[in-house]
Parts: sequence; C-alpha cells; structure tokens
Amino acid sequence: MAADNKNFLKYLSLITEVGLSIVVSTLCGLFAGLYLDRIMGIKGPFTITLLICGVIGGFIAAYKLVSSPGDKK
Repeated sequence: MAADNKNFLKYLSLITEVGLSIVVSTLCGLFAGLYLDRIMGIKGPFTITLLICGVIGGFIAAYKLVSSPGDKK
C-alpha cells in the first residue's frame, strides 16, 4: 500500500510540475509583452509574439520533464 501512495505522489508531482511550467512561462511571456507594448506605446505586437514564445517554451519544458528518463532529483 505504501508503494502505491509513493507512485501516486510521484505522478501527481510530475503533473503539477508540468502544469506549472506551462502556466508560468506563458504568463511571463504575456506580462513581458504587455510591459514592452506599454513602454513603446503600441498595442499588440510584443504581447502576441512573447505570448507565443512563452507557450512554446512552456510546452518544450513540459516535454523535457515528461520525456526525461528516470528521476532527475
């Protein structure tokens, strides 16, 4: 029974880490784009570009987390 709980917590931790990596990188791209657009007085180009880069970066990080063999810790 203890081994089942350990595996469950390991996979729950992995799922949480994957989700957070996608969300955090997406939000960083969004806020950086909004900040640059506000500073330069334009609407949209930096926000869209950096948001897309953040989403792509988040999915790359999630892929690396999921596809890494064994424990990284």
